[in-house]
Amino acid sequence: MAAADGRGLQALVALALDAGARGDYAGALQLLVQARAADPRNPELAFREGLARRALGDEAAALGCFDAALQLAPGHPAVLNARGLALKALGRADEALAAYEQALAKAPHFAEALNNRGALLRQQGRLDEAAASFQEAAAAQPNAAEIHNNLGWTLHLQGRHEDALACYARALQLRPGDARVLSNQGATLQALYRFDEAAAACEQALRADPGAWETWMNLGVARYGQRRPADALDAYAKAEALAPGAPELAVNRGNALQDLGRHEEALRAYAQALGARPDDAELEMNIANAWRELQRNELARPHYEHALTLAPGNADIHFNYGLSLLAAGDYERGWSENEWRWRAPGLGVPEPRYEAPKWLGREPLAGKTLLVHAEQGLGDTLLLVRFLPLLMARGARVLLRAQKPLRALLRETLPGIEVLGLDDALPAFDCWCPSMSLPLAFGTTLDTLPAAVPYLHPAPERIARWRAVLPTDRPNIGLAWSGNPGNAADRRRSLELASLLPALPEGPRYWCLQKDIAPADRAVMGERVAVFEENGFPDTAAQAVLMDAVVSVDTSIANLAGALGCRLYMLLAFSADFRWLAGREDSPWFPTAKLLRQEKAGDWSVPLARLAQLLV
Repeated sequence: MAAADGRGLQALVALALDAGARGDYAGALQLLVQARAADPRNPELAFREGLARRALGDEAAALGCFDAALQLAPGHPAVLNARGLALKALGRADEALAAYEQALAKAPHFAEALNNRGALLRQQGRLDEAAASFQEAAAAQPNAAEIHNNLGWTLHLQGRHEDALACYARALQLRPGDARVLSNQGATLQALYRFDEAAAACEQALRADPGAWETWMNLGVARYGQRRPADALDAYAKAEALAPGAPELAVNRGNALQDLGRHEEALRAYAQALGARPDDAELEMNIANAWRELQRNELARPHYEHALTLAPGNADIHFNYGLSLLAAGDYERGWSENEWRWRAPGLGVPEPRYEAPKWLGREPLAGKTLLVHAEQGLGDTLLLVRFLPLLMARGARVLLRAQKPLRALLRETLPGIEVLGLDDALPAFDCWCPSMSLPLAFGTTLDTLPAAVPYLHPAPERIARWRAVLPTDRPNIGLAWSGNPGNAADRRRSLELASLLPALPEGPRYWCLQKDIAPADRAVMGERVAVFEENGFPDTAAQAVLMDAVVSVDTSIANLAGALGCRLYMLLAFSADFRWLAGREDSPWFPTAKLLRQEKAGDWSVPLARLAQLLV
């Protein structure tokens, strides 16, 4: 651009630049207006006035200045780039993109224009083009941290999370401790389920910039992933104070409230978000999940079905819809939807890989060897081994690949089944079936469910050994009040022994059947609850069949007792697993079980009162 003549004009411009550098954009604008009045045909002054007006938020006036500069200096790349930014801010995205393209036609390696073009393309959802633009920008200006950060976030949106992390690492090399980069890094680490690292990145970002609401939100998501829903709510509250009404916050707050069992509050949070995101499939799924947790599957179903019209290939929606159908007893559709579990990222369980074909009930099995792969928890395996004799009845040789804690028990109690470990070498087999797919393979409905018990039979010598230990002058009651603390559902399904003891009448001898005992529980056991010397599953099975009754929360012990045909009193959380169905006191899976359900989430008073009456 041509330089302005006159020392006075130069002084005005120098003062304006100094004011802008100090953040005094109003002062800079006043000086630039005076300068332009003195030299109205100077394109640089028009350009700088436009920059000052943009800094003050007056995008329309800034656009006028940039247009004036381009009339005086047509095709100038920096002015065209600035014009694109103003147009974007005014919501004129197509014109903004054209301005960036014009700038790049004049200066193909103009990194700032390449970066701005990438940001606009990303906003339009054109992620491949955006990534290409950011890559060009990074090549033109490899030491610009902002460009590497932008490229990283675009790769994140494409699902290329490891590549995104590499971009953030480069950006942090160039600008250590940058809060925006660390916040994005935290979000990408969340997508990889690396929640501890994600929380650490967000906490570091907030030390640098505690006023970034999106970082507080990202920290909340990380804490939610760490199974710290109360701490997640605290982070969301800080974000809400900085950005009231953000729909993303309402959704995440709803998720944390769901995890805390506060389902009605979760529904209110989702309703708040729904106004801003009326066609959001995952939000519809979250609403459906909340109704399902409230045991209102009839209200959940329309939301699942609407979500599937919006995102028909979303595996998480299909899987959760399947759980709702199964809980309602609609097994015909439920088992089919349950097959989406392998593709559901929310479940985080990869499908086993075998060279042999998967068997789902269609092909004949006579003369074939079939491998059943036990999946999910120990209780699931104990629930589903009831189907193995049906495979043998079809003429199959059956191999069962089971979890290590169950192998000895299943070898003892399943004659004719070859039980292998998950890490054992496998003999040759013709086909395989995941254990949770067995009900689908057999077309199982509530009417055809193989419900005969017992279907597990402990070794007689073990039973004889433990019978000699038990008193004969009073009833013996087995107890399992807590499960695996690593299970996401454990907080709501387990209770402390101190809460259970008042419901246990005097007289019977109570025996602990669970393997692990928390220190707080051990401290209150006293002489009321005895512990067996050996508690591996083979011995626990023998001990359980000798009990006059077994009292259990929803753990592997409950499934074991049911499989053994024990008299079983189940203490069930309000939001119970699908196998216990909704609203029933009996179980088609375990005919000897009586289900004692919470009437309110987190409140054990009703089921414990009923238990006390039943044990008298």
